Amino acid sequence: RGKGKGTEGKEEKNEILVLVIVEIEGENVESIPGGGSAHSA
Repeated sequence: RGKGKGTEGKEEKNEILVLVIVEIEGENVESIPGGGSAHSA
């Protein structure tokens, strides 16, 4: 069980980090005028 919980914990942390990074990147793109359209293109 120790290993199982450890891997699950790591996966959860990775998911949280991804969500945080996406939120930060989204805010940065929105804060930059014209950055959103240029980034998506």
